[in-house]
Amino acid sequence: MKPSPGNGQAMPTQPHRRRQVMSICGMCAVRCPIQVEVQDGRAVWVQGNPNDATMGTSLCAKGVAGLAMEYDSERPQQPLIRSGPRGSGQWRRATWNEALDYVAGKLQEVIARLGGQGVALSDRGGPFTDLTKSFVKALGSPNYFNHDCTCARNVHHAARSLFGWGRKGFAYDIKNARHILLIGRNLLESLQVKEAKQFMEALGKGAGCTYVDVRATVTASKATRFLRIRPNTDYALLLACIHLVLRDDLYDADFVNRWCAGLDDLRQAVEGCTPRWAAEQTGVPAAEIEALARDLAAAAPKVVIHPGWMTARHRQSF
Repeated sequence: MKPSPGNGQAMPTQPHRRRQVMSICGMCAVRCPIQVEVQDGRAVWVQGNPNDATMGTSLCAKGVAGLAMEYDSERPQQPLIRSGPRGSGQWRRATWNEALDYVAGKLQEVIARLGGQGVALSDRGGPFTDLTKSFVKALGSPNYFNHDCTCARNVHHAARSLFGWGRKGFAYDIKNARHILLIGRNLLESLQVKEAKQFMEALGKGAGCTYVDVRATVTASKATRFLRIRPNTDYALLLACIHLVLRDDLYDADFVNRWCAGLDDLRQAVEGCTPRWAAEQTGVPAAEIEALARDLAAAAPKVVIHPGWMTARHRQSF
């Protein structure tokens, strides 16, 4: 309180302006809906958007760290230009105009020497790539890429070869699934809040889950079956499942006859990929492999087979 001029009476101070701003998180490519509390023009709190029926106010550790990303004193709060030899840790502060002119000058030097194709630009990916793509195109360069090149490119190309669209064209109906097969996809520790909640909802409704990994993770602890597989042998496990599905007629024959080609070739290709053969490759008992194939068939068509992320670093992931 402060005194009012002239009459000695106290009057309230100007209240701090606090408002809610609905946005989406930019801390990873998932882009979860968020609600940000803003006071006097400064973000002071961030949480999941409570209007989102699935996610609610939940937010992962990356999303919560958005405030530190913006304001932490350990992070640069203004442009810095190196003032000493590379690696010396010597920097000086610069204005935005100076920094932008500096970067533009360096780009012009590269373009003058190598042409526009001498410039490559990579970003995080997600829904906001129109600006970066337009920028590098304006420089005369086709060299744009993002983290997908190393994150899940094999999964992307495999999906295109089978279905005609890439991995991002898939929307997994996890919450309504009757069986979920996760191959190295540690859902409960992957910082995707909505997907993790849908997974737990499915388990709560009685869905089965087979988790295949070399690691005993939190997701493994929630799964109804955990197959601790030998590294780089996922392919053998899947070939054996295909072998069993074909051998025991566990597939939808009407669908296959109408829409699929090459079934006889596939049958011949996996003829020797028996559960016993796969057990020797993977370390997973043959009985467990047979049980997996039968569980998938029994739960069809409400089955999710998730190919995982970061599998572009796996030689057999395609």
